Amino acid sequence: MDGRSILINNTRQLILSGSVHYSRVLPTDWERVFLLARELHLNTIQTYFMWNFHEGKERGNVTWSGRRDLVQFIQLANEHGLYVNLRIGPYVCGEYYYGGLPLWLRTRETIQCFRCNDKVWKREMQRVLKYVVEKVRPLLASNGGNVILLQVENEYNGDGTTEDQSYLEWAVDVANN
Repeated sequence: MDGRSILINNTRQLILSGSVHYSRVLPTDWERVFLLARELHLNTIQTYFMWNFHEGKERGNVTWSGRRDLVQFIQLANEHGLYVNLRIGPYVCGEYYYGGLPLWLRTRETIQCFRCNDKVWKREMQRVLKYVVEKVRPLLASNGGNVILLQVENEYNGDGTTEDQSYLEWAVDVANN
């Protein structure tokens, strides 16, 4: 990796990316979007995993089919010769309601703070990160797939404290394991 490219399968690649949030595009349009991306000479699609899109109404009721079929979206991108940068949050920006966090989190036990070292937040975040990573693990570039990057904790600013750093390191460790 250098300031302009990364190594993918031992080949230096310049990433030319476009953002396509699968939750905002009907599956019937995914192929057309990928064709347009290739026409624009892009080689990577960046997409958010929106937690509330998959587990919105109640904890544990997770949906991965139809419009929520992240695996199909990634596989179709691969068929079009596109890498994927998957931004798994769990908080996302992208002008998405409540940052993509499920509303039921607000009524779940007492969470002192979101995106911090709060034990309830970390338990729920770990749970969601693990099920997303397990779902896409076979599609990771290290396993021969087209997912070249996973981003955890989107646009996290924090206040630069040691506690912030330990939280971010914990989040990366959760996604890596």
